[in-house]
Amino acid sequence: MIRTHFRITARSERGGLGSRVTATKHLRTRGAALFSAAVVGLLIPGLALAADEPAQKHRLSFAPRVGFNVAAKFEGVGAVGLYRTTPNGDGYNYDDGYILTDISGNQGGQTWYWGYDDSAAQVSGDTIRLSRSTVAASPGAVTEDADPSLGGELVGYLGLGTKGRLRYGLEAAAGYQHLQIQAAHRLLVTLATDSDVYPFVPGTTPPTVTPSTPYQGSYQGPGFLIADMPSDSFSSLTPDVALSSRNELSADLWSFRVGPGFEVPLGRRVCLGFGFGIEAGWLNATLSWNESAGNYGSAGKVTDATALVGFYATGSVAWQFTERWSLAAGIQYHNLGTYEHSYHGRTVTLDLNNALSVTAGMAWLF
Repeated sequence: MIRTHFRITARSERGGLGSRVTATKHLRTRGAALFSAAVVGLLIPGLALAADEPAQKHRLSFAPRVGFNVAAKFEGVGAVGLYRTTPNGDGYNYDDGYILTDISGNQGGQTWYWGYDDSAAQVSGDTIRLSRSTVAASPGAVTEDADPSLGGELVGYLGLGTKGRLRYGLEAAAGYQHLQIQAAHRLLVTLATDSDVYPFVPGTTPPTVTPSTPYQGSYQGPGFLIADMPSDSFSSLTPDVALSSRNELSADLWSFRVGPGFEVPLGRRVCLGFGFGIEAGWLNATLSWNESAGNYGSAGKVTDATALVGFYATGSVAWQFTERWSLAAGIQYHNLGTYEHSYHGRTVTLDLNNALSVTAGMAWLF
């Protein structure tokens, strides 16, 4: 509360002069009274702002933010092998075909749930050769930092009271951040190829196919029958094969945090703020890869979602430029733990233990 007295003292700052003007109810001359009234009219608003720091207020704010210090580790780099599915949605167990169990349970040691790509290259006599390739010695794990990520948050603050100059309340915020991490490499590897030879009934002829028109037998059948166990197997190594690898994680992170907030005024319009509390997140991740080595390659995309729980800490500085509005900038620390997901011979680990973000936005005070 500002108490107004009839006796007013003011220091004029124009021209660097420090003249003191005193007005009382005992002014004797009309000129002095007019002069004092003018000074009162000009200075009372300034004196009110100087004497009374902004009162405790609730606020609602929105702040865009930029995130840093997030990294992902990709394991299984070089797990070469085409990621393909049958008409029934089952995965291929070879790069150039598949041999699986049909609806009969492979009665008589034969199955019609099989497929292949190239009759000219894979059929020899009364047999069909199917092969799979892997990198003999995996390059191992690759770790990449995320690009600075863009996002924002909506923050509500409920002022609860003061203790001396310290103001305290409860802060809650809902936020969003988009993460993008890509690991791309090109290196020389040794390619290991394992081949199995499957016989079919002599005198019968399997479907003629090319790589652009592969044969895909169904689970229900019927179809051309082939033995479900190989009659021969062999392996080969091909050194110094160029491996091109690209693994990528793209994720939308939705978060909610709540905890106590504190403010310390630094004058009429500026204050420092800090807070901490619990943070929960929901991560929607898309994981994709594209690798090739020699005649073989692997490409695909999977999605995953999970909940995360951790904690946060914040620090900020705010400037109240009108009675109802303020500008604020700050830094936030987030610890939402580690996200890990395995898929098709690969594993990605997203480190969210020490994420940082910088914010700047506007708040409405009420």
